[in-house]
Amino acid sequence: MNEVLHRGHTISTDWHPIPELGNWPLDHVFVSTEQGHSWGCFGRGLAEEPNARVICQGYAIEQWATEIAGTDGSAGVQHCVTGVCHCCANRILIPAEVDVHDAPGNEIVVPIFGKYGLGLPALIDRVKAAASAVNNRTPNTISDSALEQAIQRVTRAKDDEYEILMDDIDDFLHVKLSSLPVDKQASIKAIYSELYDKRQTDYEQFAAGKITADEFKMRMRTNVTAALHEVRDLLGQEAFHSVFRMPPELAAAYLFAREGQ
Repeated sequence: MNEVLHRGHTISTDWHPIPELGNWPLDHVFVSTEQGHSWGCFGRGLAEEPNARVICQGYAIEQWATEIAGTDGSAGVQHCVTGVCHCCANRILIPAEVDVHDAPGNEIVVPIFGKYGLGLPALIDRVKAAASAVNNRTPNTISDSALEQAIQRVTRAKDDEYEILMDDIDDFLHVKLSSLPVDKQASIKAIYSELYDKRQTDYEQFAAGKITADEFKMRMRTNVTAALHEVRDLLGQEAFHSVFRMPPELAAAYLFAREGQ
């Protein structure tokens, strides 16, 4: 079974839910193949945006990506609860070994929802089940090594996310956190690691039905706000504003206010 080119697209939106952020870019992303298959990732796709800018591309077995996306194209992401379009697109692109981290808006998606959204063990199971479904139809289509590499991309997401976040802050906010003293860099990484662990704990409670979606989102927002306050205290008010350009409360509200793309 031949691999085909998979592409990650980004399109600008006119939707600005937080007036204080002005025209801060909130791009929508989606995935397509060179054959014209398109997953809208909770919004517009190739049919609506045939000229959408391509930000990444890689070859993969289309049937594997299709199985990961699922019949609803969500790839297992619950919109604005466990992830958004960036997370959905990254999941679909796992077999293609690329991601949409260059898309505007990713600099806030990653610290809140992570690269692939929440629920990574379930995502690993989904990737395995998708490969099995393809191989059941056409034996030996997806090799054990290809599957293992895909799983490794998910399992190393925590380390990837921090590096992506640093790149995003540099690319989108034009501030190099790598220029900070080593001790402050280490402190920021520790703050993000703590946020990551809290995010996972809260997700597990939500997945187990112990808290509602609204309660889960409120905890997420509270934890992100607290983490950003810690970063502000570490950097100082002026330096923090030069990096994030918004109060912590607004940064935390950035995605949880989203209703559509």
